[in-house]
Amino acid sequence: SAEPEAVLEAVKGCLTSRTRVAIFDAVTSNTALSLPVRELTALCADRKVLSIIDGAHALGCMPQLDVPALGADFVCGNLHKWLSNVRGSAFLHVRQGDERLRGALQPPVVSHGYGEGGLASDFLWQGAADYSAYLALPACIEWWAAAGGLDAATHRNRQLLESATSVLSRAWCTEPLLPFSSASGQSLMSLVRLPLPANRKYTSTEGKAVQDYLYAHSIECPVKTVNGALYVRISAALYNEISDYERLAQLVTDAALHLEKMGSR
Repeated sequence: SAEPEAVLEAVKGCLTSRTRVAIFDAVTSNTALSLPVRELTALCADRKVLSIIDGAHALGCMPQLDVPALGADFVCGNLHKWLSNVRGSAFLHVRQGDERLRGALQPPVVSHGYGEGGLASDFLWQGAADYSAYLALPACIEWWAAAGGLDAATHRNRQLLESATSVLSRAWCTEPLLPFSSASGQSLMSLVRLPLPANRKYTSTEGKAVQDYLYAHSIECPVKTVNGALYVRISAALYNEISDYERLAQLVTDAALHLEKMGSR
């Protein structure tokens, strides 16, 4: 179930006296489900379990993201996906107020700066790493500010995603994996089931074949396998327009009709 209460109950059943660390996605990659992160981290704190949030799809995908307010001991995420910075840039946030957390983190490479100025200094010099991705970050932030800011972009993209989900569902006579929510927690991704016969189970290999077919037609769209059904995982960004999803809908419809004709011969 996608209901927050069901997620919390499932996690409660997994935490035992032996649990030391719990890792959660902020937004799941395979199903695009936004997890109740604050409630999960509060549960972990109550059970004396360290919490780590994998925020690969958090920054720029979750509206009005307040990393410290998540309450996690550690939050990590990348900056190249939804923030559109250069690949190779990421962040790690450590909850303030507990020096044991900072002391528990040790860099894999000990070099200049280690032990001289706290956590940032300890991780400052990682061998011969290329820092150009991080040097590009200020320009990336300035671009977002000039574009109206992340919050405005997220609002626009959520409206586009809702329309796109509806376009695909109507064109294919199928349904999204999860109902689109107008609530502020809705991420910028949605899964819509492909118009394939429902009387058989599909594999991830078949999903990859569909994904490759779309890519060959200049559409980059992950195809996910959930409970034996195939779904496209669509997302919405500033460079997307509703015509992109209309083209996806028509391409898949034409391909499905072609396969149906081939099967009837």
